[in-house]
Amino acid sequence: MQAPVLVDVEGKARRPWITWFTDCSTNAVTGVAVTPGGSVAGVGAGRAAFRGPAR
Repeated sequence: MQAPVLVDVEGKARRPWITWFTDCSTNAVTGVAVTPGGSVAGVGAGRAAFRGPAR
């Protein structure tokens, strides 16, 4: 999901992407990643969200 806010990324205004994984049996968020904006979230965002639990 692309967040509806603008953040400064190396001097450019960008909308960050929020990627998360949800355990369907418990509905718990098991991983999350926030990455700099672009036209689409990259594969790295999914990998980062999959690495560990939300903090």
